[in-house]
Amino acid sequence: MRTANLSEAQAWRPTREVYWYDEEKKPILFPEFCCAVHNTTGETILITRGERGYWDAPQWDARRFNDVRGISPMVAAAMFMGSMFGWDAPAAQPTRHTNEEAERTVYGGTKR
Repeated sequence: MRTANLSEAQAWRPTREVYWYDEEKKPILFPEFCCAVHNTTGETILITRGERGYWDAPQWDARRFNDVRGISPMVAAAMFMGSMFGWDAPAAQPTRHTNEEAERTVYGGTKR
């Protein structure tokens, strides 16, 4: 797998915008990047909006990366699912995840 280099990752921009709608029918635009913890290796991974798969990012802390950028666990979980199952999959919709479920999906457990 590739190792994340943010400047290299920023050079690749997906051509389509990826978003879903919230309960009030307002669009939720996904951020360009988010981080998660790989559920098998425990390594931090970088997910790019609209791209299948992920980049290895062992130098970053996933929770801190997302918190600093204002990315909620629900949005990060939706991006995680979108990168695995396709960006039009129902699991890629942020409103499909509860906060607790999203915490487990993205970080491997609940916030302590």
